[in-house]
Amino acid sequence: MKAALITYSRAKNYGGMLQAYALYKYLEDEGYDVEFIDYIPPRSNIYNPSKFMELQTRQSRLWGKNKFMQLIWRIAKFPWIKKDYLKFAEFIETRAKFTVRYFTYEALVSNPPHADIFITGSDQIWNPQFAEDKKPELPFFLGFAKGKKISYASSFGVENISNEVKQIMGPYLREYAHISVREKSGQKLLQEMGIPSDVVLDPTMLCDRKIWEDLCGKRIIQENYAVLYQVIFDKRIYDLARQLCQSRELKLYVITMNRRDAHIGNRNVIMTPSIQQWLSYIRYADLVVTESFHATVFSVLFEKNFIVNSATRKEMATRISNLLELLDISDRELTSFKYEDADKILRKPIDWGAVESKLSIEQKKSQKWIEDAMNG
Repeated sequence: MKAALITYSRAKNYGGMLQAYALYKYLEDEGYDVEFIDYIPPRSNIYNPSKFMELQTRQSRLWGKNKFMQLIWRIAKFPWIKKDYLKFAEFIETRAKFTVRYFTYEALVSNPPHADIFITGSDQIWNPQFAEDKKPELPFFLGFAKGKKISYASSFGVENISNEVKQIMGPYLREYAHISVREKSGQKLLQEMGIPSDVVLDPTMLCDRKIWEDLCGKRIIQENYAVLYQVIFDKRIYDLARQLCQSRELKLYVITMNRRDAHIGNRNVIMTPSIQQWLSYIRYADLVVTESFHATVFSVLFEKNFIVNSATRKEMATRISNLLELLDISDRELTSFKYEDADKILRKPIDWGAVESKLSIEQKKSQKWIEDAMNG
């Protein structure tokens, strides 16, 4: 059976790329002929530098000031950004098959890919806030697809969406044969549209963890250390991580994808490591401090002492809370920036045997869901 998968397969984002690879790898190992529908949203389209530059600079007081400043941005910054994007692209392109590239919904409609089943993959593909016009990105709703449609662990990324957006989404989603989402909040939004759904694990937890252990390879840092990974840098979390490391005699390494974070004052800033390196830094750390959903996922899979701060990106914290609640480790979530609160959390050991047992149960449920949806 041929399966066509659409998700964020061209993002400059560790979690986004790993969830895409995870679902592809799982389906491939199950015997399906899988390929990614190679849709590249404008905000990720480094192959159109002018449009990419416009989207990246329009909100900037400095770079969006005039055409001259945009030209400087394109000369000074774009080559580095493109280099980082290509690092992620190389990872997925060497491990998966792709259709021809599509840059618009209209192109998908006029020349749709062919498959027996079409799958909307995981991550925040249904989050209207990511689109240029703050409306649903139609490619991720499979309106162009001629065949059976299912959704695996798709996410809205937010708890509330407007009635206007629901009215756009609803007709497309009602054409799906089966829908699963990643968070309870997503299930609630679908209920409000009169659409049934199930909650399943993120694809990164659908796979056998040995896939990730093999992928990350050898240990990079030989000393005892802690990793701080933030999608959006917040100095309060950085200061907290420094305090935690000082009291535990750990060296702090900061992983970032944003070159402007190089000035934070820590000599051990790791700038846009490869995906394999990113996994390795987490796997061998003595402590992980993060506000990222997928850094939390891999902290769990690698059984690390970790803490996740949800006080900064509150609008996206639901998915983290749902996961921790599911595994009965909600006490790893920090909702403040106080050292005393964080220290108390980290001093309480995690019962990894109990976590593994719960994760195994949920993993089997999710695997059965996708098997039934694909073949039912």
